[in-house]
Amino acid sequence: MNFKGIVLFLLVGTLITAGCKKSSLKLDSRASIIAQESKMTTATIPTFKIGGALLKAGAIILYKTNLGNYGKLKFVKIESAGGNGLLTIDILTYKTNGSILIDKKGFTVVGNYYCDLDKGTTMMTNNAGADFNWSTTSGMSSLLDASIISINTAKFFLYSN
Repeated sequence: MNFKGIVLFLLVGTLITAGCKKSSLKLDSRASIIAQESKMTTATIPTFKIGGALLKAGAIILYKTNLGNYGKLKFVKIESAGGNGLLTIDILTYKTNGSILIDKKGFTVVGNYYCDLDKGTTMMTNNAGADFNWSTTSGMSSLLDASIISINTAKFFLYSN
């Protein structure tokens, strides 16, 4: 194959590859998350029981915050941390115009703390800004049970696990 043949092969290969699309739903925009809103509820999402995490690393939870912003939460891990527990997640919250409001990787929530997904912050007590409480039960320095509990009208949907 000569030089012209190689260039033609590379160009044709690039065009064919660029035209391929995946058939699975992408959650890469505010609009793609809004399309799943009918599945969002205020129901509790169990995250841990004795023996280990109920969510797999990479599990996706879609949400609508109490201020009406949409986003997705990616589960990273749960650690016992002296019995109280640490939830590590990645959060991505969109503004109403579709641009990114909050994008935090490796964000940690301490057991029984409240989380504001519009600000990307945690707090010890519930206030009007909280979207969920990571409710944990521990005994004798080990985590026994943990769940994400919707607060202040925020809604969630376990999209993938």
